[in-house]
Amino acid sequence: MINEDFIKTSLEYFLNNVLQHSKIIKKYEDGFEKMSLSHPVYRNNWRVGFLDKHRYMNWILYTFLKNAKNKKHNVLFNHDIFNKDFIVYDIGCYDSFFVSLLRESGIEAYGYDDNDWDEMFTLLNTKEYVNTDLPNVDVCVVLNYAHNFTPESLFSFVEEKCSKLPAVLFFDFDKSVSHIHQHLYYKTEVMEKYDFKVINFTDHDERELFIWQKK
Repeated sequence: MINEDFIKTSLEYFLNNVLQHSKIIKKYEDGFEKMSLSHPVYRNNWRVGFLDKHRYMNWILYTFLKNAKNKKHNVLFNHDIFNKDFIVYDIGCYDSFFVSLLRESGIEAYGYDDNDWDEMFTLLNTKEYVNTDLPNVDVCVVLNYAHNFTPESLFSFVEEKCSKLPAVLFFDFDKSVSHIHQHLYYKTEVMEKYDFKVINFTDHDERELFIWQKK
């Protein structure tokens, strides 16, 4: 069951949960601009820091996963997987800050990205946790990345990278953009096949969060 109170939570609350990690944020902010401008791919492409509002779904999922880990009541939903020490895999992890933040909060987290970013991964101490062999993954996060896949190819890709389908999969879409595959996820037959839960947050509805749970 989806927690309506969590959905109504302000974006400021989610951001403040991230900002509590002032030490790692300062290190990241000091390096991001220079490192992104020198990256062979990102300097001419997508350069969006973790505190940019475009990445607010990361703030929300960070808060949810941290609260689930600490057995707090303010969670998006309950699942048996959160009754133990769960493992998170961030596909399309970009700068790996989400991985770093989760690990700093005591959550075992790993990441994958097509584009290596050795300098940033070294800065954030995530180098050994990105694009590496994985233990059993429980929760997979695919933010700002799922639009590259059809629904079928997304699940195949997640299964390939995780060695199996995880218990829970999160991904999102920007509602203001029509990516080539995005409309496929809203087809009735696709929604019924995968039994997606689609969440629109009250205070910030620019993006929609999709949740899939293994039966």
